Amino acid sequence: MLAAVNRAVPAATLQHCMESVRSPRADGTATHLEWIKAPSGRNGPKNLAETLDTIRYLKSLAVHEWNLDDIALPKLRAYAQKVQARRPGKTKALKGSTQALELVCFLRMGLLELTDIAMHQTSRRTPVLPWKAGSRRSRPRPFCKTRASPPRSEWMKP
Repeated sequence: MLAAVNRAVPAATLQHCMESVRSPRADGTATHLEWIKAPSGRNGPKNLAETLDTIRYLKSLAVHEWNLDDIALPKLRAYAQKVQARRPGKTKALKGSTQALELVCFLRMGLLELTDIAMHQTSRRTPVLPWKAGSRRSRPRPFCKTRASPPRSEWMKP
């Protein structure tokens, strides 16, 4: 498993990912690892934006380019769940190879799950858009002058 991770993720990229994940976010609320671990909310626009921000962050780490096809999906999920269940400080205390393996699996599974969540949130928001757009229209639509209409005197004829 570790050999597959070492083949898929260059050492420099792995080192950059480990440092970036431990660094605090710009808003100072938590580290990137804690932010990725946080579950997404309901289907609102703010939660969709937050999910897309997380996906952008993971793609900036080039997680989407890692070819981890040699590792079965259940194994990826199992290693990812170990990181999810552990406090960030405990993850940092692990041996380097174990830490790298679990972190790579966590980031990859996180990207896969977040893209699924984003698709679900988008599909839940799409039917609401026409309804919202219609409710914001404050005045009636103006008469269309491109279509020729008969004069008013013609309407009254039997």
